Amino acid sequence: MFWIFAIMSLFIMLLILILPSPIPLISPHSLVTIDLSKDYTRQEIILLRKKIDTYEGININSGGKVVTRGRGDTALRMRSLVDCLAESHTCREYQKKVVILASKQFRDRIMGKVSGEAIWAGSILQSLDLLGFTALMANNLAEATEIFSIFKNLTTAIISDRGTMDLAKCWKNRRDQNCFATENKPDLLPIWKILTMEFWASCEHPLGTDWCLVPENYGAWLPNFKATYIGYSMENECTKIEFVPWDKRPNRTYILAKKSAYLKPERINLGFINSLATDYDIKFVMGTIEKLSIPNISNLGFLSEQGFQQELANSKVLLGVGDPAISPSPYNALCSGVPFINPIKTWNENKKWDRSAWSTQHDGLKYLDPPYVYNVNIHDADAIKDAIMNAMITPISGRYISDHMTVKSMLKRAESLILTDWCMKAKNLHAMRLEFGGENFYL
Repeated sequence: MFWIFAIMSLFIMLLILILPSPIPLISPHSLVTIDLSKDYTRQEIILLRKKIDTYEGININSGGKVVTRGRGDTALRMRSLVDCLAESHTCREYQKKVVILASKQFRDRIMGKVSGEAIWAGSILQSLDLLGFTALMANNLAEATEIFSIFKNLTTAIISDRGTMDLAKCWKNRRDQNCFATENKPDLLPIWKILTMEFWASCEHPLGTDWCLVPENYGAWLPNFKATYIGYSMENECTKIEFVPWDKRPNRTYILAKKSAYLKPERINLGFINSLATDYDIKFVMGTIEKLSIPNISNLGFLSEQGFQQELANSKVLLGVGDPAISPSPYNALCSGVPFINPIKTWNENKKWDRSAWSTQHDGLKYLDPPYVYNVNIHDADAIKDAIMNAMITPISGRYISDHMTVKSMLKRAESLILTDWCMKAKNLHAMRLEFGGENFYL
């Protein structure tokens, strides 16, 4: 009997050494989140993959066809993250840092839209991808919350905007709304992880200006304005367009306007066009889907993004007409070696050349000089005419990309943003409000 017992004991010990550790039982309906500080059992990985299937909406209909909710791109990024978690030491440096992109501008950019907001969002997404972060897109607050519930402990930041997530309304009614985490709803989105995109020089984040992201360094010319400058870059896109040598381009001015309403006499004095077209054979073009009946201005009609860039690169001047403000197009133009005429809309009458008092179409460019940017009075037809003439005979030697608009600079800012210790910043703010007053928030 002793020998039988000894053999059985040895056999059991061998089994313990050979077999994997017991797998904890987890209810398929329990909230499965990822903990950055530990490895994951096979069962946990399986449940995470089921969560992703549920998020994507994968199911088989009565006809046997696989049906989803159109979230395949985000689900693919999720699966890539879970695959690296399942195989120890295969995750890229920043892959385990999740950034939820809860703004429709990201989706708009992927769909090819070219608004300033969409181009900005596209540059942020491109930067996160190049850096290796796991960027997951959500179309609304509900989707963002759903993604956060799966990757709660890995989520570094949630980037949203006012249109997608009404922070002011949610903050005011935070105890009644399913927006932010509170003492009674701790599993919702933490307000301190939400960064809001503000295209214009404004900020309405409940925690203050550090949590507001802007595309332009507004604080450089608005001393009292504070926000986090993330910026953007168009370098990768514009350098794909062939550079046209100056002597190969026609004497052509591209008018930056998609609407004929931008060209009304009360907005800009276009009295110079007839003279330049007749006396100097300078062509004027613009692209609009509207019917255009302005003498000496040719309408190129609707242009694709690439078509616009090619037409721009084949021009010698980009003429601003006051709107749209802070458009990315002048950066595109400069990258193609096309100077920009930047209309000055308001100024200090006593100090007309004090640029700090100017309001221009593109304030981010008002401190640049010829041959890159010509700042002119929007109502002074002679000044605009002279600027066009000077630009025509003063070529830019090659592409011009400001240092802050390069991909390299954009990557540095994006990396710094996501690696910021937002939890520590929030704790410091929380402690300050406790001591000195102010509306506090749930950590």
